[in-house]
Amino acid sequence: MIMKKSFTKIGFYLLVAFAVAGLATGCGSDDDDIPAPPAPEELVLSGSLSSEKTLLTGYTYKLDKGYHVKSGGNLIIQKGVTIEAQENSDDSDYILIEQGGKITAEGTKDQPIVMTSKTKVPGAWGGVHICGKAPINLNGGSGKSEIGDANYGGNVANDNSGIMRYVRLEYTGFAFNPDKESNGLTMYGVGSGTT
Repeated sequence: MIMKKSFTKIGFYLLVAFAVAGLATGCGSDDDDIPAPPAPEELVLSGSLSSEKTLLTGYTYKLDKGYHVKSGGNLIIQKGVTIEAQENSDDSDYILIEQGGKITAEGTKDQPIVMTSKTKVPGAWGGVHICGKAPINLNGGSGKSEIGDANYGGNVANDNSGIMRYVRLEYTGFAFNPDKESNGLTMYGVGSGTT
């Protein structure tokens, strides 16, 4: 009688152990949670963006000529991303956030976002330009960006053009002529809602 009870208890515990093991196996990490690597064409920034695009940690993206983030667009750049300007001889490589567009570039101290150039020389590319809708001191209250000819200025003091945190800009900035130049980071009429 005692032996039968012992075998029953052992059988019960084995059944529970197998059930728990089955649950643990069934609830493991799902491979679908791992994003697929970008296709080669997705690693090139060129033309314009009017929706949302995310640049993924661990990848290098090639900046090919001017890249305009239009109104309604949001360029999301994850920590550790590198963007490399290709140095086109015909047109300068640059990133331009137009009015109503956003850049959400959130690097960290240990994994900054790096925007650089294929050739490591000063003035190799045109940098980042952000055009907001905040009040400015130009006659008429509006102007055009020195690179990309985008509108800026307005009356939205708390306009939000996005976030740039722990972003390193390398080998950028040059003058087209004495009156027109490109800096590393140029902010035109950017509102207080921008970080």
